[in-house]
Amino acid sequence: MKTVGFSNFWKNFDTADNLFVELLEAHYGEICILDSRSTALDLEISSIFTPKMRHLRKKISALVKSTSQSFENEKDFYRSTVTLAQKSPASRSVWYSGENVRPPIDPRYDGFLSFDQDDYYGKNAYLPLWQMHFRENASIYRSPQLGSIFQVEEFIGGRALEKVPKKFVCAFINNLDPRRMRAIESLQRYGEVDIYGRKFGKYIEDKTSVASEYRYVLAFENDFYPGYVTEKIFDAYACKSIPLYWGSLGREKAINAGSFIDASNFENFEALASHVAKISEDAWQEIYEQPLLSLLPDFSDISRVLIGE
Repeated sequence: MKTVGFSNFWKNFDTADNLFVELLEAHYGEICILDSRSTALDLEISSIFTPKMRHLRKKISALVKSTSQSFENEKDFYRSTVTLAQKSPASRSVWYSGENVRPPIDPRYDGFLSFDQDDYYGKNAYLPLWQMHFRENASIYRSPQLGSIFQVEEFIGGRALEKVPKKFVCAFINNLDPRRMRAIESLQRYGEVDIYGRKFGKYIEDKTSVASEYRYVLAFENDFYPGYVTEKIFDAYACKSIPLYWGSLGREKAINAGSFIDASNFENFEALASHVAKISEDAWQEIYEQPLLSLLPDFSDISRVLIGE
């Protein structure tokens, strides 16, 4: 039986129930999940959330809350940003990032799984975060943010319009990113934009039913890099709305560009808002009924990197 360990993953990552385990079990049958410090690992999958990275996040949070908080010195900040690769006792070691971070070109890793669309001479497989949520042989989409499970047909088969929502735009915001706030400011010139989130005193449990009352949902990535595509566009689409998306698909071919409004196609957010405001009901319906996915996720490259064959 193959033994597998996970190290440096984010809080609440389920080591027993994830896409990696599903793909490995499809190849090997039953596998055994062990502590990552075990010396009997056939495969260790490591992410970037090391103690130093968590330390960095705490420092940044403190800086946001109080200007009196600071790093002791520049070296403290630098050390916190570096992910130090430690030699793994595992027979095979694979690096994975759920963030927009480039793979470390380090011989101690046998393979990489990342947002980077470069194959690094065959050692890297493109694994955007949204694919992590497509499970059971890509038959369902499990959204941690929405707390719901959706059948893949809802993304690839198109959708029939029941009624045109009356409300204009909504946004679910935990991160007060200036780009998001600037886009909202522009959109508010043309219609009401409702902002939900704890920071705005409007926390929502059931995002799906709330968002379905709006024609558009703001779906902005935290960063703009070719291939850096998270769950945001999928969650907005799953809410039966049209995503107003800001990000870069790069060479991503699975996502249908006709199913959302791409903010990066416009000179600025004012041009985006003006365009959105002028979309007729018929044109809106045409976009709405487009499938988000043109192709199902293909996990063959990811399995190849995990297994090493």
